[in-house]
Amino acid sequence: MKKILLLADANSNHTRKWAIILQSQGNEITIFSLYPILDSWNKENNIAVTSFFRSSKISRWKKLFYFFAIYRIYTLISRVKPQIINAHYASSYGLLGALQMRNNLYLNFWGSDVFIFPKKNFLNLLILKWIIKRSTKVFSSSAIMTKEISLYTTKSVETINFGIDTQIYKPKADKIIDTSKTIKIAIIKSLEPIYRIDLAINALIWLQKNTSLDLELHICGGGSLEQDLRFISNDSIFFKGKIEQNEVPEFLRTMDIFLNTTEFESFGVSTIEAMACGVPVVAHNSGGSAEIIKHNVTGSLYTPNEVEQVANALLELINNPSNAKNMAEQAQLFVQQNYELSKISQKIKAFY
Repeated sequence: MKKILLLADANSNHTRKWAIILQSQGNEITIFSLYPILDSWNKENNIAVTSFFRSSKISRWKKLFYFFAIYRIYTLISRVKPQIINAHYASSYGLLGALQMRNNLYLNFWGSDVFIFPKKNFLNLLILKWIIKRSTKVFSSSAIMTKEISLYTTKSVETINFGIDTQIYKPKADKIIDTSKTIKIAIIKSLEPIYRIDLAINALIWLQKNTSLDLELHICGGGSLEQDLRFISNDSIFFKGKIEQNEVPEFLRTMDIFLNTTEFESFGVSTIEAMACGVPVVAHNSGGSAEIIKHNVTGSLYTPNEVEQVANALLELINNPSNAKNMAEQAQLFVQQNYELSKISQKIKAFY
């Protein structure tokens, strides 16, 4: 048994999954989270969580106090005496981990911490390189992310994808697109600029104007653009807010198509979840989406990221329901072969 201290957001589903996997392998897990936990998942799994801020509200001014969290981490390290410190998200928790001056730091990149952070300015670039230099092991969640991290280090970067439990994420039997009924299109993303939810909304409206199809768009997620997006929507577009992770499989099984209009995807967990549930997928041909989807085999990729391209990609699936069903079946098999949680768990175990 190893004592492992995770420096990570305790409210993230990725953190939860990683922590539970490590604990199931006989390790003792403690989590340090900048923001307090919002539910009791950790108690249900007997995982201790220490937080720095008392409020869960995220704000820019709080980031000015991140460095003070190092003293709380020092105290926690002295009490827990972990053999491994595992930081998730390089530019915040990774920096805190690097500052604790130990040689057993495992670093997990998540996406914007390598695709955006080091490109903002030269100081960020130097900070990121220093964090990686301080790390014993470096992990990525996709091949494209591994390639990007390798621009900043000569160290070996291990790719461990986010896993899916296909016993939970599984399809509804004999589901096929039926144009005689309402066709439901799903999005699970934060309502922020990079995810281009506006394209999805405008593509649905374009299809309503140019076809006789009965369409609905169901958007799961919250964010800063919600009011703006509601303003351009109509009564066929439903904002469901952020849904709990355990609600995602059943929601997906009620949908006919899953749409991902993200400008650039570092991996695409929600896309993998939809594929596992047997829902045909349409996504922008870039980044992680291009990595996990083979065009016209396991899903449909479109480019450029513009309204008519999105609409036409959706229309192609709708007009060819048998092809859409075949792609969904191939996508489900692809997820089972490459992203099954039990296989990912064994890969994690090998590194710990």
